[in-house]
Amino acid sequence: MSELLKYLNQPLSSAQADELLAQGEDWYQVAARVWDENWWLGQSPRNANPLKHEWKISAFDATLYIQVQGYRILVDPGPSMPNFITAPDLILITHAHLDHTAKLIEILEKSPRTIALASSVTFDILCLLNDDIRYRKILEDHVLKLEYFIPKIICNFEVESFPAGHVLGACMFSLYHCGDRVLISGDFTVREVGGLPGCSLPRGNFGLFVMSSAGYAEKDSFPNISNNQNHDFLLQKVFRWLESSPDRLILSCKSLGEAQEAYAALVNAQRKGALTRYRIRMDGLVYKISELYYKYLNHHNPVWKFLPYQLVDIDDGDYIGLISQHGNTKRGIQDQKVFEVSEFVFTHASWLERLSLALSISCHSIGMYHGEHTSMKELLSKIGRKVFVLD
Repeated sequence: MSELLKYLNQPLSSAQADELLAQGEDWYQVAARVWDENWWLGQSPRNANPLKHEWKISAFDATLYIQVQGYRILVDPGPSMPNFITAPDLILITHAHLDHTAKLIEILEKSPRTIALASSVTFDILCLLNDDIRYRKILEDHVLKLEYFIPKIICNFEVESFPAGHVLGACMFSLYHCGDRVLISGDFTVREVGGLPGCSLPRGNFGLFVMSSAGYAEKDSFPNISNNQNHDFLLQKVFRWLESSPDRLILSCKSLGEAQEAYAALVNAQRKGALTRYRIRMDGLVYKISELYYKYLNHHNPVWKFLPYQLVDIDDGDYIGLISQHGNTKRGIQDQKVFEVSEFVFTHASWLERLSLALSISCHSIGMYHGEHTSMKELLSKIGRKVFVLD
């Protein structure tokens, strides 16, 4: 068993971190638990050679537009993406959240020759979100499913995907083109979220690493790498809410993955002997997405050992229900107490997780986008990493 497990619920001191590293623990995992800035200032970047060609990259919140040697690549066509005159040659979809995919169908309709790449799980989720027959046909015709760690040659690019954590199906993408290698990470986590393992660390040397800064960006911000501590933050509120509504509790979730992380917190609490009188139930899209979590994770994580209950009777007592903020169920229970969980559930990388990834990747420079960058850029620059913010 890893020695690091002894420190799961506490930050690491510099001495503890150095001891673990001397015992052969992975730097990437150890670093994500160290709050001591002086320790970080003593670390060295893993450098690589610069790009040989000019890669023009623009960022529009969660969307990236890349141009290199006449090729155009669109990453995550979200709602902030402007209307481009020229259709992209290739679209990369890091994950299925709406701020990364809102304009996907629109672009694919207008660009019949464009190929989109996504993981097979992200494709399944996109089909759930776009259940219209016409939209499903567009996705089937244009989206090529890419399995993790298996490179494919598309449009003169060798594309490889890596698990990104954050939400089921999320990817990081490596692009290799004419001697240049670029790594792109949309939203990610190092820690487990919703029973989903954290991201895999892409190996190799990259001329450029483009990294999302979405989530909680300052040094002292929540969440941290400790799953138990993060879950406790929500559970404290759940116990208080149950005091006012002891027979049942309905939790409204804002995004994909948020409900599954709340579910993981509740199931883990029950495994420790708390909340045992309640059944954890779901409804609508929350339930459909959780079926996918069960399908892909039931052999790997005890959170998803059993198929979750479906919330079928809102008049039944002794349950905690998870529903979508925008689903039909919420409209049918207006006389019930519904509690929003968004500010108590975190599915993005913490500040330390992003810092750990930024120094673990062997690269020449880092471009940041989609979030707050100031404190991260300042510290990485002090350590010696070349960092810039994408406009």
